[in-house]
Amino acid sequence: MIRIVALVFAGVLAVAPLRAQQGSKETQTVELRVASQRPRGVLVDRGSVDGLAVGDRVRFLRRTGGEAVGRVVELGERNALVALDDPNAQVELGTRGEVRVPVSRLAPEVPRIAPNPETAETAPDLPEHPAWKNDDEAWQDGEPLLAHVVPLRPDERAPSLSGRVWSSADEITSSEDDRTDGFERLGMSLRADNRFGRGESIGVDLELNARRTDVPDNDDESETHLRIDRASYAIGNSRFAVDRFEFGRFLQRGLPEFGVLDGVEWGRRLTGGDRVGASVGYMPEPDQDFESGHDFQAAAYYRWVFDESEVFSASAGVQKTIHHGDSDRDLAIAKVEYFPNDGWSANLTTWIDYYTSGDQAKGPGVDITQAYGRVAHRDDDGNSLGFVYTHLSIPEIDRNDVPQLTAAALADDRNDRFAAEWDRGLAEDLRLRVVAGLWSDEFESGSDAELAVRRSKLWSDAGRGELSLFGTRGRFSRTYGARARYAREDEFGAWTCDYEFAQNTIDEFASDNNELPQHRLRVGRDWHSSGGWSFACDIEAWLWDQETAFALHLYLQRSF
Repeated sequence: MIRIVALVFAGVLAVAPLRAQQGSKETQTVELRVASQRPRGVLVDRGSVDGLAVGDRVRFLRRTGGEAVGRVVELGERNALVALDDPNAQVELGTRGEVRVPVSRLAPEVPRIAPNPETAETAPDLPEHPAWKNDDEAWQDGEPLLAHVVPLRPDERAPSLSGRVWSSADEITSSEDDRTDGFERLGMSLRADNRFGRGESIGVDLELNARRTDVPDNDDESETHLRIDRASYAIGNSRFAVDRFEFGRFLQRGLPEFGVLDGVEWGRRLTGGDRVGASVGYMPEPDQDFESGHDFQAAAYYRWVFDESEVFSASAGVQKTIHHGDSDRDLAIAKVEYFPNDGWSANLTTWIDYYTSGDQAKGPGVDITQAYGRVAHRDDDGNSLGFVYTHLSIPEIDRNDVPQLTAAALADDRNDRFAAEWDRGLAEDLRLRVVAGLWSDEFESGSDAELAVRRSKLWSDAGRGELSLFGTRGRFSRTYGARARYAREDEFGAWTCDYEFAQNTIDEFASDNNELPQHRLRVGRDWHSSGGWSFACDIEAWLWDQETAFALHLYLQRSF
């Protein structure tokens, strides 16, 4: 059933409208970071003052490689709540993201004020303005206002320095085994642009992690790690450079799906906006140490764009990896994206592995190990309808990405899901959201659904609330529940409160152990200042039949 739906989905994606806008709406990329985690989403450190709007698509570039995609569902002046298309996606604090916004939002047109006829006759006579020296004779009607403005070259631009320093602390205690877990992080992200007048960019992202576990016996654990996520030098980040090079440790830019690299990446912009590039180097292990030197990779890609607005693009790339000197993964990435400012949008990304006779679990041939696709439509009133398909299986590789699995698990384990999402305004301050999905894995198949009602200006002009009902039904288990959320904004941030109840029923268990109710309560405060400070504090409590757990989450950031 799921595979038939997937084929229909692929057909819809192939014929999605391709009315790429020929530069009529110029866009600009706004970079943001994850400042706090939320149920089914994340809170980012950019808001309406940065040009974001409800419905904008956000791409998160994960440290382990690949992307997580979501959309802005709630907006503040200096923060925004992003709901992830895949609610199971893991997006860590501090993860970098990008959103493309129309330039018109960043420089809104000043409203024209009509003259008052009562005062027009008494207005004082002003001296006539001298004749303009620049008549802009080259400007033609219909061109952008600044079409003939000469851009500054790198050696004419001033250098800039931006970044952030942040810290977080998570403390979790559970009545089961009297266990306490702590996780503290101290991080820094710096970016220096054009420091030497050649359009270069120097980026450094690092953090110090401290983990500890306290249990009643003598098995306590404590460890501290310094992790460098990025330390790179890039040259060619300007419109005057055809070639771009990046050296050091960085997330690959041509196709982020290829992951973080210790090496060098080259990219060239061709006539019309197409890009071609290649990379070579070692791949750090995607764990807490980020140790490198075991897995060598070489990759190449090509990106085609419909026009210079890059509204519609298609990318393809290949990657060859070598693990401890032995041939390992042969991976191909295919990617299609269509993201106009409004109307229809579509994107599809597939990970394709090629196996030889030496891959005993999979056998020789080609296998789609991962796929993510979405087709959606959004109208001028903010109403949207979308269809999402995801597929995941485990690749047979020697690289230590996953725990050691049996040959049967490598051959059979998979998960497929097709879902429909509908969001519509019922009144000026009332919206309805419906999500329904079908899924299957190697053992069973089932369905899931969620119905949510969101209300703005609830109990005050600054208040907003949401009430949702959800459920998942499988062959051996069922989960039903409800979730309520309320937030009240002020000039510095927002107070939030969430309550969730879920009833889990599991078949084939003893009657006294086949039902597990769960209560979860969270109270939080987000605070932001115009000086670049951000603060978040959440307190959570869980209650099961006989067990309880409590968690404290703190996050502090200074951006500059």
